[in-house]
Amino acid sequence: MSSSLPSDDPLRSPREALVDAIGTHPLRHVVDQLDIHVHVGCDAVTLSTFLILAAAHINQPLNLIISSDNTGADRVLTDKVVGLSSEEIAHVDNIGQFRTLANQGFQGFRAVLIRDLHPTLYRFALGCQCVAPTGAIWQPSIFLLTDEALRHPCIGPTLPLRPDWDDRTYTGFGHCFAAPRESQVVDSLRRILEWLELTPPIHCSFERRITASMRPDEMVVVNRLMNTVAAIRGYLRNIVEDQLLVMIEDYAVTRALLQLLPVMSVHDGLSPHAAESANTIYQAVCDPHHQLTVPDRSAEGRKLFTVSQAQAWTALSYNGVKKHINQLEDSGILTSSVMRANRRQGKQIFYRFCEGGRPPFGRINPYLQLPTPEDIERDLTS
Repeated sequence: MSSSLPSDDPLRSPREALVDAIGTHPLRHVVDQLDIHVHVGCDAVTLSTFLILAAAHINQPLNLIISSDNTGADRVLTDKVVGLSSEEIAHVDNIGQFRTLANQGFQGFRAVLIRDLHPTLYRFALGCQCVAPTGAIWQPSIFLLTDEALRHPCIGPTLPLRPDWDDRTYTGFGHCFAAPRESQVVDSLRRILEWLELTPPIHCSFERRITASMRPDEMVVVNRLMNTVAAIRGYLRNIVEDQLLVMIEDYAVTRALLQLLPVMSVHDGLSPHAAESANTIYQAVCDPHHQLTVPDRSAEGRKLFTVSQAQAWTALSYNGVKKHINQLEDSGILTSSVMRANRRQGKQIFYRFCEGGRPPFGRINPYLQLPTPEDIERDLTS
């Protein structure tokens, strides 16, 4: 299987990019079924949602955060996937509800869906995943959807995503979800989840060869997703053994998928709406026809802009775009210069992107550091 990084070819659809990453692995069968189930095609975020749901069914739960400026559509797609465990999913709106679930051992729930960002609930829920599950204690995967900025670092094995329009398959969304539709593959996908609970112990002989400059909780995400991929392969290939071995092909698919995902930085306090504004402003500033400089500040270049210009580019209110610009400046994406205005009182503020600042904003993917499958195979044979 190819170990090359996902292509940045703008002509490829999110589904085509995913299919290229999966290659000939049996997981392709799941992608095809999810295509039918979600009606608009399976992308990397949709597949990851299913895998994190499946991870709870082998008692290796993970947290998934989707921070989106299109939460309505993303919530529909997430509900379609997480709803495959409809009888094993809990909906939580406050910390009291979650604490009750936790105190009762989650009562067999395999997924907990949090529909809004409440800092105390967010921290408490993710913290529950810091307890290693055992054979007698099953913990659910936790799903959080929000359009707000994450003000605190993630706790535990969490995959934080910030998808934009280029990362998701929305084509035909309005037609597909204008009326209720039943999927013909629900039973097939549910059988996979049910079988996973019978998965034998999973062993990876090369897991210690997977090294990278990553946080321990990020490496937990790699291992649990890889084990989940291996378990699904075992089901689809009808492997019946006392122990399920993780193969290099499982790692290759896990690595390719993680590198394809829009993993966000959770330390910059940047909301998905502010990130979208940054992308829009950046495109406008990079237009060759945009030239704005300030006298005696030629070193700052000709790509300065004002709040009024940003307002016109983003079609937001003045206060709305000013709020986003403040977030971008606090995050170190923009810097400002204050100049005394001519012929009138007061001062005018000019903004520019900091050196190295370019789209996609608010993202940092630590999984790009993972070694290639070929590197691991060479390490095993040396």
